[in-house]
Amino acid sequence: MSPNLIISLSIAVSSFCSGWIIQGYRLNSEITRIEAAWHQENKDSAEAASQIAEEVIRIEREGERLAARALELETEANRMGKEKDDVLRKITSGRLCLTADIVRLLNDHDAARTAGSALSAPARDIAHAHATTTADPDVGRFATDGDIALWARNAKTQYDACRGRIDALRRFDESSNSP
Repeated sequence: MSPNLIISLSIAVSSFCSGWIIQGYRLNSEITRIEAAWHQENKDSAEAASQIAEEVIRIEREGERLAARALELETEANRMGKEKDDVLRKITSGRLCLTADIVRLLNDHDAARTAGSALSAPARDIAHAHATTTADPDVGRFATDGDIALWARNAKTQYDACRGRIDALRRFDESSNSP
């Protein structure tokens, strides 16, 4: 081999090795940067998961607090309702307010029987046949002024309890969606 060829090959091999080493340094630097970004992303994800877990715990505690408060209010409403029932029983006279036919219609026990004239002839015949063969739990039953007062108080109590639950859900939703 000629000395020029050997020198040329030496220069080419040296250049190749130098390029290889320089590229290795560049790649190592890029790998280090990617690893640092990956570690930072994992750290950020862990922090976000921790914050979400803390928020879930806070919302659960708020829900438990609101449920306990709703139960307290419902218990108090029931106690007050019983007191009102006692007073209503004392101040009502027990006089007839609603007849048995009206009670039957309101309770919807074979309402067709009480509607009589509003039915067509065939339907009236069927209702009459049914009435003669079926025991009616409201026969002879009527509602007194006390019954109506107790019913109205009970309806109001149930409405207030329902409204209270809805308000509690609304407050819970507002508190869980606030920043």
